[in-house]
Amino acid sequence: MNLAKPDIVASVGALLLAAFAILWLSRLWLRARARLRAQTHELQRLVDAQKMAGIGYWEYDIALGYLVWSDATLALFGIDRDAFDGSLADFIRRVHPEDQPRLVALREHSLHTGAALDVRYRIARGDGGIRTLDEHGELHTRSDGRRVMRGTVRDVSALVEAGRREQQQMAQYRYLFDRNPMPMAVYARDTLSILAVNDAAIEMAGYTRTEMLALRASDMLAMEERARFARHIASSSPDHADVGVYAMQRKDAAPLRCRVFGQDILFDGHSARMVMLLDVTAAELARAALEYSEARLRLVARASHDAIWDFDIVAGTLWWNEGYTALFGYDAAMGTPHLADWTARIHADDRARVESSFAAALRGEQEQWQEDYRYRHMDGRFLDVRDRGYILRDAAGHAVRMVGGMHDRSREANAQRELQQRVENYRVLVEQMPVPLLVLQDGHVRMANTAAVLLLKGNTLDSLGAMTVEDLFEPAAAAACRAPAVTPTQTLECRVRRLDGSTFDGQLQIADFRGSEVGGVQVLMRDLGAERRRVAAEQERVAFFRLSADGFGILDERMSIIQANAALRRQLGLAEESATVPLADYIEDAHCTRMRAAVLDLPQGAASEAFDCRLRGRMPEIWLELAFVRARSDTWYMVARDISRQVRAEAEARLLQRAVEAAENGVVISDARGSDLPLVYVNPAFTRITGYPAETVIGRNARFLYRDDTDQPGLRELDQALADGNPASVVVRNYRKDGSLFWNRLRIAPVRDAHGLSHWVGIQQDISEERRAEERLQQQALSDELTGLPNRRALLLGANAMLLREPLALVHLGLDQFKLINDALGHASGDELLRKLGARLRGALPDAILLARMGGDEFVALVPRASTQLQDVLERISDGVRQPIEVQGTLQQLNCSIGVALAPEHGDNSEALMRSADAAMHEAKRLGRNRSVTYSADLHDVARQRLAVISRLRGSDPGRELALHYQTIHDGVSGAIVGVELLLRWPRGPDGLRSPDVLVPLLEESGLILPVGRWVLNEACRRQHQLQGMAAHGCKVALNVSTQQLMLGDLVGEVRDALAVSGAEPALLELEITESALMADPGKAEATLQQLKQLGLGIVIDDFGTGYSSLGYLHRFPVDKLKIDRSFVSDVLTDRDDALICASIIQLAHNLGLSVVAEGVETEAQWRWLAARGCEQMQGYHFARPVPFADAQADD
Repeated sequence: MNLAKPDIVASVGALLLAAFAILWLSRLWLRARARLRAQTHELQRLVDAQKMAGIGYWEYDIALGYLVWSDATLALFGIDRDAFDGSLADFIRRVHPEDQPRLVALREHSLHTGAALDVRYRIARGDGGIRTLDEHGELHTRSDGRRVMRGTVRDVSALVEAGRREQQQMAQYRYLFDRNPMPMAVYARDTLSILAVNDAAIEMAGYTRTEMLALRASDMLAMEERARFARHIASSSPDHADVGVYAMQRKDAAPLRCRVFGQDILFDGHSARMVMLLDVTAAELARAALEYSEARLRLVARASHDAIWDFDIVAGTLWWNEGYTALFGYDAAMGTPHLADWTARIHADDRARVESSFAAALRGEQEQWQEDYRYRHMDGRFLDVRDRGYILRDAAGHAVRMVGGMHDRSREANAQRELQQRVENYRVLVEQMPVPLLVLQDGHVRMANTAAVLLLKGNTLDSLGAMTVEDLFEPAAAAACRAPAVTPTQTLECRVRRLDGSTFDGQLQIADFRGSEVGGVQVLMRDLGAERRRVAAEQERVAFFRLSADGFGILDERMSIIQANAALRRQLGLAEESATVPLADYIEDAHCTRMRAAVLDLPQGAASEAFDCRLRGRMPEIWLELAFVRARSDTWYMVARDISRQVRAEAEARLLQRAVEAAENGVVISDARGSDLPLVYVNPAFTRITGYPAETVIGRNARFLYRDDTDQPGLRELDQALADGNPASVVVRNYRKDGSLFWNRLRIAPVRDAHGLSHWVGIQQDISEERRAEERLQQQALSDELTGLPNRRALLLGANAMLLREPLALVHLGLDQFKLINDALGHASGDELLRKLGARLRGALPDAILLARMGGDEFVALVPRASTQLQDVLERISDGVRQPIEVQGTLQQLNCSIGVALAPEHGDNSEALMRSADAAMHEAKRLGRNRSVTYSADLHDVARQRLAVISRLRGSDPGRELALHYQTIHDGVSGAIVGVELLLRWPRGPDGLRSPDVLVPLLEESGLILPVGRWVLNEACRRQHQLQGMAAHGCKVALNVSTQQLMLGDLVGEVRDALAVSGAEPALLELEITESALMADPGKAEATLQQLKQLGLGIVIDDFGTGYSSLGYLHRFPVDKLKIDRSFVSDVLTDRDDALICASIIQLAHNLGLSVVAEGVETEAQWRWLAARGCEQMQGYHFARPVPFADAQADD
């Protein structure tokens, strides 16, 4: 028992020990298994990342000479795993033959020295394609002591191809600049340091390239040119600018003058200016061979360690490898990275784009994602990276994991940007080069700069793409452009054809062109015709500046005139030797302020709007129109044009326009050169008169105003005037828009310019009311106002007309004792009786007999003897008179005395018949009345008696027999005396002859009116001074002039003599002439009145309305005043017709610009009525009766 127990204990201990060992080994196995799983997971993670990043992995066992490639590496070479045997020779065999020696040498060097391997080489893929790879490798020692080389490889073919194309493009532009035969240079705007020059510039200046690049642009100029060049450069336009011709400074001091063209550009990130120099000292441009001066661009793209990442989308965790820290400087100790850390470090300008594409890739179905963006380094700078990721999805297609790598491509991006900038610089050099340039291949245009497109009148380069040299140049020049090689550069002249078919004289410089892969011919073109025109234009500008009638000046920054041509000096009054003078000293302050505001803020190269200004202190006023151009920051060009006449003309035109617009008469203007004389203007009065708005008549001939009423004498006269191009005044019937008729007094006048007749101007006056008044006046002039029968004038006209046709008898009757009726019953009853008698007689006589009232109680009948029994007529007259007439309830019985004169026995004209019949009528009265007497020769005895009376007057001094009375004339408003009228009287004459109504006809009949009228004229002038005290402002003296004085005598000479002898004032003397006197011979009357007006006298038409006058003549007479006859004034308050006549005469006078005096004003009511209607002056018993001169006897 005791022995068994230890064995049991030992067995139990052994079992326990074994169980513990088993447990320990199990734990070791579990840990190893977990480590293996982690390593497997890590390996798969790296494999996936490499696959997505496009990076292949390789490992080379140095001892075994065996090469292991990852799947990504095999994919890069385009082969399956079975196609690669793992030998180094199989790998080298797939490398491009030209790169094999270099690759083998670099690998051997790395294996022997332990240096890292970085190499770029080309491979030939199984599909025949050539790819470029970047390979990186490093030596490592395995845990078993064996040495291996591990590395990565990636495809950079696209990057290499992009760099090659950019290098090729840069080489082409650089070649065009360096090989350009025109001297060209680029200098910095701020320092003027020369940044680049071509060989032509070096050859022309005589410096080496190093020497020129050490100079400033101003060093290339002669000393005297540097200040001018600096001003031009400082103020130059960004567009192509011809700076001008300058003297240059060659190294050997040889003379050199060049035309400089400038253009602002951006060169290597600097604000620079490219200039082209055209040697104008020689007959042709110097040829220069251009060489490629220096390499400006390099591609820097090296393989670098990439940052590998793994994003667990489900867990939301992000893992980076050590390359992330090496690449961006972020330490893993900073904490577990998150997706937000990654997005926060993306450049703000790229973040939205990257986040959007990243999220879209996760949502979509694609397996890959790639973006280029900028990523922030730990030190704050940003690196350009290319980020690729591979997306793993579950069975449902949801993204669960994304693995990728970030590659630092900063050097590549910077190099690419630098290369692109350099390419752009040279492209700009060529594109903006002011000399037209073509690049040709096989005779076709392959490239053209902007200057060439503009010169050939194309729209774009594409518009030139279809052109061949044969389309553009003459055969010889076209052949030179197609030559296999153009060495040396050829220069020739030919006609050049533009795209629009036009041609010009051109000079071509033809040279070979060789880019990196593109060859051809470059052609520089010059428009010789344009250059000749530019030289001629410059000469013309100089001559124009000197000789122009417009003022030209140059002003400095203080707006002072530093240069002026002769016209400007003349306008401003500047002396020839005037120094700089401020412009403001010559311009009025208000205009000067406006000028400064408009000019000082002008941008360089801009022009101001023209504005008017008045010169200071110049009389008459001088106005200038000024315009400015800002040539430079401190220089303005000014043009000054003298517009004084224009300003005055415009002011006058405005006044005339206002006058025309405000005129009462219509004004029309028609185009004389237009078809059918269209109207081009009508004033508002035209619309008011005709009813036609202006817009409805412009462009039409004015004949629409005549409608169908074309048979008018005035129209025929008007047409003739238009055909002859002469002015005319006509009266025509026109019709308003509503169809109503109006009378139009139309005056037309031609308007001519330098080319002849251009317009017609018409003045349209509506004289309808005047016409109606004239018709009324004519009717009144031929009618007796009391009875309505024809008056004396109508009788005379009728008698003259009948005498031409047949024999007639003139029957003159006078009522017997009619004065008794007037005295007993009053004048009103007498007038009523005369009216009734006139109507009765008119009804009793046949229509062929003309019955007229001669005035007073006398009537006359004209009886055709051939068709009427005279005795029957006499009986009808006598019966008509004897029949009782009821007046005021009483029957009045009348008788009459009748005188008969026969034609042609007793006279062959109306006046002779009237005298004969009058003598017979008076003989009937003398014989006891109530009878008829036929004229006989016995009645000459009575005439002899009257002749004896006339002889009494003829044989003596008129002053001894005749006397002058005067009646005052008064102001129509105040009643103050303004003048007097002299009245003739015969105080000691026989009974019946003292009255002026009898005396004056007797004087006219006898011819004594001429000496008597001369005596009255001399008396009026002699007594003028005596009468001046009667009026406050000069008393006018009026006297009557007879028809014989006006027509037969030397009235003008008599007036002139009377004024000279007496010293009388002509302006205070008025001559009163009747209408009948004026119309006896209107032409002579007008001429006489014009001469009297020239002497300064006033002209008055006396007894207006009782005679007959044509208003057409009336407006031609130089009349100052109309006198209304007392016959109209006496019944103005009771007779509607008389009132209308008086109002019409006043209105007519005012329309003609005349004043009015009314005679026979006997009551205050008549005065007030006339004054209310504008009658300026009045005379009559209400104011004063005629009185003799108080000192008449003493004066005599």
